[in-house]
Amino acid sequence: FSALTANAVGDQLTLVVRNALGVERTVVLSAVEFALSPVQNAQYLLTPSGRSIGYVMVKDMIDQGTTARADLAQAFESFKTNNVQELVLDLRYNGGGLVSMAGRVASYAAGSRGSGQLFARLLYNDQRANANNQDFYFGNPAAWAGFSKVYVLAGPRTCSASEQVINGLRGVGVNVIAIGDTTCGKP
Repeated sequence: FSALTANAVGDQLTLVVRNALGVERTVVLSAVEFALSPVQNAQYLLTPSGRSIGYVMVKDMIDQGTTARADLAQAFESFKTNNVQELVLDLRYNGGGLVSMAGRVASYAAGSRGSGQLFARLLYNDQRANANNQDFYFGNPAAWAGFSKVYVLAGPRTCSASEQVINGLRGVGVNVIAIGDTTCGKP
């Protein structure tokens, strides 16, 4: 696997591949930076009965070198401004990532319900505990009440930090309704 991991943009790897008929060809792979869009498709909808529902897809729990924080802030500010009553959080394609980002997503959804409460605690064995143990707390970045009900779209590619969002929200009294398939756990 390490042979397929580039050290820098522009690194090249030459592979000789053979198809099922035994025909070989040479393929050159070049390393490039790929811009990710972890927060996508934020919008709010009115139901025929007049209920306002927000939808946002969070594809990756990352924030380094991306616009995730700004996009989350913009989405939830729009939900707050438009009096959105319930949230659909699409985590179907979220393989996980940073616990800190999962805490930020959960904090936006929970609002004041979670503010100041423990979101997650990372505990290491005795050899690494002093340097690595870490607590993550809910905040209230949108300065609002948040949602009492959140629908989470989940599936086999919903993993790790995405599952922390579900469990963290449930831990502060948010009614989380998971819709879809079984999540994958911690790979």
